[in-house]
Amino acid sequence: MLKDERDRHSDFVKRLKQIEFQACRISDNRNFTEMAKGNRTHIHEKGIDLMTGILKFFNCSLNYFSRSNVGNLWNTVFHGPEVYEEGVKTLTTAIAEYDQAVIDLTVAFVAGTILHFGRG
Repeated sequence: MLKDERDRHSDFVKRLKQIEFQACRISDNRNFTEMAKGNRTHIHEKGIDLMTGILKFFNCSLNYFSRSNVGNLWNTVFHGPEVYEEGVKTLTTAIAEYDQAVIDLTVAFVAGTILHFGRG
């Protein structure tokens, strides 16, 4: 059980790094505003889904990691892993869907650029 606890802490840090990567990915891309003009609704929707997934993950993680009293410890031991995994699943799905939206947006931008370049 102690090993599971250490693994969950490591997994939590890994998930935080994934969240950081997602945030940096768009903020570091100076072409994103231009790319998003034609497909703003889809990327906006997936961005909201991603933020919701991040918040759910943090909520589940806080519920799992907070153990201030005996009742909470009892719930953590018997229900905590399920709660934590639910948050991880939501976050993983949101990241995958956001990644796909970014890929779709990038493909549309590249295809549009190639078509525009071919006309000029």
